[in-house]
Amino acid sequence: MIFKGTKRGRAVRYARWIAAGIVFCAVVFGFLLSATWTEKPIRVLAAWQFAPLALRAAQVLSQGVSQGAILAAGGMGVAALVSFLVLVIASALFGRWYCAFLCPLGFVQDLMALFRKKRRGYVKSNAVLRAFALACFVALGLGGALGLASWIEPWSLTGRFFAYDAQPLARLLLRVDSPLLPWGFIAAPGIAVALVVGSAALRGRWFCNNLCPVGSAFGILNIIAPFRLRLDAEGCSACGRCSTVCLADCLDGKSRHLDSSRCVYCLECINVCPSKAVRYGRLIHRKEIGQDNRITRIDRKEKRQDNRITRIDRKEKGQDNRISRIDKTVTRSDFLGAMWNSLRVGCGAILGAFLGAGPATLARNAMDAGGFGPAAAERGNANAAIAKASGPVSPPGSLSTSRFVGTCITCGLCVARCPSKILRPSTGQLGLSGLFAPRLDYDVSYCQFSCTTCLDLCPSGALVKLSPEEKQRTKIGDATLVRDLCIVIKNGTKCGACAEHCPTGAVRMVPGKSRLPEPVFTSSICIGCGACHHACPVKPQKAITVSGLPIHEIAEIPSDRLFDLPALPASPNDSGLFPF
Repeated sequence: MIFKGTKRGRAVRYARWIAAGIVFCAVVFGFLLSATWTEKPIRVLAAWQFAPLALRAAQVLSQGVSQGAILAAGGMGVAALVSFLVLVIASALFGRWYCAFLCPLGFVQDLMALFRKKRRGYVKSNAVLRAFALACFVALGLGGALGLASWIEPWSLTGRFFAYDAQPLARLLLRVDSPLLPWGFIAAPGIAVALVVGSAALRGRWFCNNLCPVGSAFGILNIIAPFRLRLDAEGCSACGRCSTVCLADCLDGKSRHLDSSRCVYCLECINVCPSKAVRYGRLIHRKEIGQDNRITRIDRKEKRQDNRITRIDRKEKGQDNRISRIDKTVTRSDFLGAMWNSLRVGCGAILGAFLGAGPATLARNAMDAGGFGPAAAERGNANAAIAKASGPVSPPGSLSTSRFVGTCITCGLCVARCPSKILRPSTGQLGLSGLFAPRLDYDVSYCQFSCTTCLDLCPSGALVKLSPEEKQRTKIGDATLVRDLCIVIKNGTKCGACAEHCPTGAVRMVPGKSRLPEPVFTSSICIGCGACHHACPVKPQKAITVSGLPIHEIAEIPSDRLFDLPALPASPNDSGLFPF
């Protein structure tokens, strides 16, 4: 025993609430504020969220611990794998503490559950729904549609709400100059979070114990944990007080039953138990106290204290179809195992055909990132026409659009922290599987040349961590001049805004037919940052377009041999000002 309904137990309960509140505040400040002091806490919390950490570890394990795996894991590599193993082993030893204070969405649900006027008490577990939700999440992930799977993942749900709902509305109220998203996309994450929070007001942690894949995974680990919350059946007085305060509706005080797979360690039961029968600690010998849930079900003939005991007497009542409850563990595991395999194969095939992802897997994504997978071969075979085809622009560090869609959990952290606000959620440009995945919107701003904020914060490894020097040579798109719209060519007006703002020198002013300096673009050193597009004074349609590359490239280093024509300075007009 470590603690029970004593002063120590109550102190741990209060500490749990304080820790969960601190984590939630760090998430709120990290998404809503751009201050430097909020960056490190949100970076650490995002890196320790279960789903992103599991994705990073999967990218490493899919191809072994190698240099390519380290690159695929977004610069963390082996460190991500070790962190994931630490989290899993700690949960397998000490229980489901992750859901108690590290999950920000769980903290909000607990707050709502505290204000429930009517306590429903114990609610029977729906194992089929939990297994189905977990199987669908895995199948969608393996099918390359993490953007869809993340709608039942708590960190992604929380991040989307703060990035796409709370932050834009806060900026609107504060009248900060920041473009708002379409109202439909503002409403979608808000509605999803409202449904989760609303379910908590009615049924406590219903979402965590029925739909959340993270909760299902930790529920399995909590069952096998030697140190976990336990109910002493012999010491319990069956008063039922614990059932009325349980935030997960998993404790049946009348029948002395605690469902460990659904317990989220709210510790409210410890605070109200008058007989101190609820405790946290290791398992004491089961034959002495009979406190394990499975033992109490098997030993019903001797105790005769539960109203369901009369159903379990095969010799006297014959082969009743309800007798299978005694052997529930084996039967359920066989059934769920078969359902898991069928759902994984079937959903993966359906999603592959529907989303055009094919048999995309995390292994393929990791190999693409390592430089020797199918995407790497595609890089060598792609011709110039395909490379310059118009399309959405994925952020630097994503390596390729297909890999990015398959590894991004659409949490919105990069969108919320982007200093130039050029990252916007995809509204269909990246396909159905990439819905809400960030893309670059050059009509809003441009990608700052030395900024690596999104690369540093990405928790899932969808954006590979690059140094500022590496990022400055990453070619994510290609800029093209629309000559019919350029005011120099069309109106004979002197301009040079694009050349002046280009950070790589890919735009140079050279003499044209009218002897006015005209912009000339050098594709080999253009990185697609969009600075020229943003500076172009032509409205409403810019004279410069930036087309995304399906597979990112490495731009050449500027040198004199790249330019065939002598460069002229970017000259302003006669008034000394640019025409805007």
